[in-house]
Amino acid sequence: MGGCPHSTGSHLANRHRLLHSTAGLILAHLLGASPPAAANVGLVAAVVLPMIYAWSAGRAAHLRGRQLLIITAIAAALGLLMIILKDVVLIHLH
Repeated sequence: MGGCPHSTGSHLANRHRLLHSTAGLILAHLLGASPPAAANVGLVAAVVLPMIYAWSAGRAAHLRGRQLLIITAIAAALGLLMIILKDVVLIHLH
């Protein structure tokens, strides 16, 4: 079969993250949020979910205190960077 032994797990994790972001977006819309507000819920989920995963991974690696805070902050920064890059590509380059 070949390939990376973790590729299936990584693929499933990405699908799981997308499902949570999409579910938040749909739920906000169903609860009567305007499309921009529902989109903001999706953006918040895109930042918060990686933070939760980083926190969980840090706890599993027995990190505590400052180390745990740092990896969680890095995950938040990457989520925000993703949003900024999407903004640049979708708004400024199109």
